[in-house]
Amino acid sequence: MNTAQIAGRLMGVDWQTSRNGKQWAKFSVLVEQVNYNGDREEFCIPIVAFGKTAEMLQEIRRGQLVSVACEVRSREYQEKHYLDLSASRISALVGNREAQPSIGKPMQAEDVSFEDDDIPF
Repeated sequence: MNTAQIAGRLMGVDWQTSRNGKQWAKFSVLVEQVNYNGDREEFCIPIVAFGKTAEMLQEIRRGQLVSVACEVRSREYQEKHYLDLSASRISALVGNREAQPSIGKPMQAEDVSFEDDDIPF
């Protein structure tokens, strides 16, 4: 099984109802990364949730930090291939924007040095 773990801020939740009357949700998580130039970039990752997993979204506010365990699924539509993320677990994380630690520059390979004796295997 292909899985992904996403952590970021919950953005909009769009509630849908299936043909058999069950609710499901489309939502996105805003994540931040530092690119190779050291600049911060933000982007939204779209995710879907069904059943009890979707119900967890009712207890989480927009902008709150979340961790989402997802199953990665592929599909084909009009001769194009797409990857979809389907949430299997959603957890609210503690913290707020002011309390978040800042993200520094990515570590470069030359920043790390160790001796052969330092490796435990």
